[in-house]
Amino acid sequence: MQRLINHKNDSGMTLVEILVSLVILGLVLMSVFPLVTQSLQVVNLSNTIATQLFSQQDEIEVVAVTKDGAFLEDGTFIPVSSFSVFTGDDTTWVAGMTVEKDKLVRFIASRLGYRNYTFNVIEGYTASEGTFVIEDDSIEKDDNYSVTATDKQGNYYNISSNTQKGSIEFTLPTDSSNRFTNYGSPYLITVTNNTTNETQEIATLFVRMPKAVIAGSSGLLISSSNIPSNWVQDGSSTWVQKSKPPNKINDIVNIHNSADGRNCFVAAADGGRVYIWKEGSNSFENVTLPAAVGTRNLNDIILVPNTVLIVGDGGLVIKGDYQFTDDDMTWTWSVVRSAGSGWAYSDLNAIAYKGSGEYYLVGDKKMIIKYAANNFQVLTSNNPSLGSINGKRAVILTPDGDYLQTSSSPVSGNSSRTIFMVVRPDKVANISLFTMAASNSTANQFLTLRTDSQGRLAVQSTSSNMVSSNLQLSAGTAYIISCRYDNSKSTDNIILSLNGTSTTLTLSGTLNTSGPIQLGSDSLTPVTDTSDFSGYIGDVFLSNKALRKDPFNESYLGTHRCAPEMDIVTHYLSVKYSIGTSIDKGNKYFRNYNLGSPTPLNDFAWARSGLNTYWEENDNWWPYRTDTPRYDFSVVLWLDAFRLSGERIATWTPRTWGTSYNFTVPALNSLNAVACYDSIVIAGGEYQNLFKYDTGSSNLSKTNSISEYSFEDMLFVDDKIIALVNNPTPKICSIRKTGESFEISSLRSSNSTLNDIYAYDDGSLLLVTGNNGTILYSEDKGATWSSSESGTSQHLYAGCIR
Repeated sequence: MQRLINHKNDSGMTLVEILVSLVILGLVLMSVFPLVTQSLQVVNLSNTIATQLFSQQDEIEVVAVTKDGAFLEDGTFIPVSSFSVFTGDDTTWVAGMTVEKDKLVRFIASRLGYRNYTFNVIEGYTASEGTFVIEDDSIEKDDNYSVTATDKQGNYYNISSNTQKGSIEFTLPTDSSNRFTNYGSPYLITVTNNTTNETQEIATLFVRMPKAVIAGSSGLLISSSNIPSNWVQDGSSTWVQKSKPPNKINDIVNIHNSADGRNCFVAAADGGRVYIWKEGSNSFENVTLPAAVGTRNLNDIILVPNTVLIVGDGGLVIKGDYQFTDDDMTWTWSVVRSAGSGWAYSDLNAIAYKGSGEYYLVGDKKMIIKYAANNFQVLTSNNPSLGSINGKRAVILTPDGDYLQTSSSPVSGNSSRTIFMVVRPDKVANISLFTMAASNSTANQFLTLRTDSQGRLAVQSTSSNMVSSNLQLSAGTAYIISCRYDNSKSTDNIILSLNGTSTTLTLSGTLNTSGPIQLGSDSLTPVTDTSDFSGYIGDVFLSNKALRKDPFNESYLGTHRCAPEMDIVTHYLSVKYSIGTSIDKGNKYFRNYNLGSPTPLNDFAWARSGLNTYWEENDNWWPYRTDTPRYDFSVVLWLDAFRLSGERIATWTPRTWGTSYNFTVPALNSLNAVACYDSIVIAGGEYQNLFKYDTGSSNLSKTNSISEYSFEDMLFVDDKIIALVNNPTPKICSIRKTGESFEISSLRSSNSTLNDIYAYDDGSLLLVTGNNGTILYSEDKGATWSSSESGTSQHLYAGCIR
C-alpha cells in the first residue's frame, strides 16, 4: 500500500490493470460467495471504479469534511486516518479541495474488503422513505449495535435501528427537531458493534432538496414528492412543516440546472426581500439586493433562462442574473425600473413573459406595462385626455376602460327623458355610450344607449331586453346621437336618431333609473356583451322630458314653420362640430321673446361674423339662453367640452347644475394577474372586465366578459388560461377564447380564499394554494381538480414544485 503511494507515476498497478483485476476478482467472488448480495456489491464497486476511471475528470472534489472524515463528490468517504495517504502530510482537509483520481483509485483498490454504502433521500421524507437496510453476513442478531450519523457541520445523531441476522435496518428521525436536511447533507452513517466495540459499516447519506415547497403564514410546508397521491398516506398529510423566513413570501420559482441536476428555489417576499434555497443552504436565505430596492414589497417573480425578473411596489422591477459554477451559484442583481410615486409608478402585482423578449406587467389602478428591449411602455391610462372632433374640443376615452360617472342622476324612475351626445367611436360593435343605472349593478330597469353586434344604434333596459335600430355607425366617423323616451306610451316609446335620421322603436316594460349616470360604460348594469366606449365624446345633453319632435306653426308678423326642440338641439351640435345632418334646415328657430324674427336654421353659423345669427356663447339663443317661450328644452345636464382644458381630466363639471352632478373618473381598480394567450395578453383584477392586448396590432381593449369577478392569479396551460377568482366566491376558472371574446367557466369552487397557482411539467401538474391550509391540484392540465390534506390551518400563500 505504501509502495503504491510513494511511486504513483511509474510503480505499482496501472489504472487499466486495476480495472481488469477488479473485473476478474468480481467474477471469482461471484462463484465462491455464498450470498448473491455480497457478489453484487463487489461487482457494483467494480462498476463504480470503472465509471471513475473512464470519466474525463482528473480530480475528484471534496464536498464536505466532518470530524470523522471527508465526503467526495462521487459518494466516496475518506476517514481521517487515511487523509495522509492522499496528501503525504497532516494538511487540513476542507470542502472544495480536490483529490487526484489515481490516488483515489489506489485507495479504493486497497479497501476491497470494506463496504461503503451510499444512500439518497429527499428532504421532507416519510418514515418509509427514510428507512434503509445494510446487509452483511457478519452482522449477528444477538450482538448489540448502534447506528449514528454525523452531518457536515459535525453534529452527532443517534438513529433507531433493528438488527436481524445478516442485516441491520435503520430509520432516519422524522420529528420536526431532528429531521435530516439538505443543509446537513452529506451525513456519515456509522454502524458500531457495541459487543466487539468495532465499527462494522460506514455509509454515506445524501439528503436532496425537497420536491415541493409551500410558503404559509406561519411556516413552510415541504414534501419529498411531486406526485399528489404521495401527499397523503393512511389519511394523513405527509407535508412536513418547517420554519420560514421572517417576511411573507408572495411567489416562488425553481431553477433547475440540467447539467448536474442541482436546483434552487427563489422567492419574492414582502419588505424588499428575496430568499434563495439552493443545494446545501439552510432553507431560504436572504439575498443582498441593491439599496434602491429598499423595503418595498416584492409581489411576483418570473423565470427565464439565466434570469429572474421580480416586480414590486412603487412600480419597482429588479433583475437577477444567475450562473451555476462547479460548486455554487453566482448572482448579479440590478434595478431595471426604479420605484417612484404617482400613477405611473403604481404597485406592480404580476408579470408574464410572452416570448421574443416581451414582458407584461400589471398592477394597481389598472396599470399595464410592456417591457421589451430595456424599454417600459405604459399601455393604460389613468384619466381621459382631451382631443377634438372636427376642430372642436372633445374628451378622449381609451379602450382600457376610461369612463366617467356621476354619483346620482337628476332624472330617475320611469320619467320621460331625452339624451343627445356627439361621438366619434374607434370601434362600433357592442359599445356602451350612455347609461342611466338602476338601484344596483344587478338590477334591471336601467337605460343604456349602446350599439349592437353589427354596430347599429340600440337601447337596452334589462339583461335580456335590447332593441336595435337600422342606424349604422362606422368607426372613425363623427355622429350626433339622440335617444328620446316617452313614458306616456307603451309602444313606439323610443326614438333613436343618428345625424337627424330617426327610427321609432318599442322598449317593453318600464324604467326605474335610481342610480348614477355613466358616460362610456355600462358597468353598473348586468349587461355582459358590451365593451366600454373608446373614441371621442363632445357635448352631451340630458333633458327630463321627451322633447318635441314635430315641426309646428307660429304667428309673428306672419305664419312661420318652426323647428321642434329635437331639431334645434341637433342643429346646434351640427353647427358646433361641423357634422352634416338630414333635418329640415328651412324650418325656423322661433324667437319672439326679444322681438327677434324667426330665423331659418340654415342661417346659423358658429362663430360671430357681425350678425346675430351665430351660436357661440350667444345668449340670444338656446342653450346659452334658457328662457325661450314656445320651447321647453328642460335641460338638466349639459356637458360642454368646449370649455375643458389641460391634458387629462379627472372631473367634467356640467355647465348646468354645476357640481351637483359632476362626472368623475371612478376609482381605478387593481389588476392582479396576467397571462399570455398566443399573441394575446390577458389581464384580470378586481371587479372589472378582462383586459385584452393584441401584441400584433398593439390594440388594447376590454373583453366583454362579465365584471363581477375579482381575479387573483392566472397562467396559460395548453389551450386555455386557468385563473383564480376570489369574488363573488372563491373558485378556479377556465378562460377560453371564443371569437373576439373570452368565455369564463367555473372548474372548482373553494371555501377559502385562493392565493397562488403554479404549473409543473408544462402544466401536467397544477398546484393551487389558499387560506386555511387549502391545497388543490390538477393532473390533467386543469380539466379536473382534487383537494389534498395539508395538515395545517395556516394561510398558504405560494407554492412551487420541481
